[in-house]
Amino acid sequence: MAGDSFDSGRESLEMRYRRRAAAIPKGRYLTPMLLRKYVAFAWRYCNPCLMPDAAEVLQSFYMTLRRTHSAGDTTPITTRQLEALVRLSEARAKLELREYVTKEDALEVVEMMKESLVDVATDDLG
Repeated sequence: MAGDSFDSGRESLEMRYRRRAAAIPKGRYLTPMLLRKYVAFAWRYCNPCLMPDAAEVLQSFYMTLRRTHSAGDTTPITTRQLEALVRLSEARAKLELREYVTKEDALEVVEMMKESLVDVATDDLG
């Protein structure tokens, strides 16, 4: 999928997360109990809505997957993948306790899905 509209030219998702993790001062991590409370709060009180621009990103990526994976010997792309993209985008917004799923949430989820598909499609020999 290189060269498609989802290659943002940005640094990889893994590198961004590594940089973010390195920026956290030592000893400033959440305790397991506080993390549990945070997740429970987010699950109960945060129900983000999908913004139109985020929906467009997810729909466009899904349609691209459908077109490129229509051959018989590849992983089938079904509506479950689209549902997963939406749920992951909502979870990404929920993580930050936001009311709306942004385009950036959708783009990050698309990157995660692309990484996942690459992992599924490759073996020890590439």
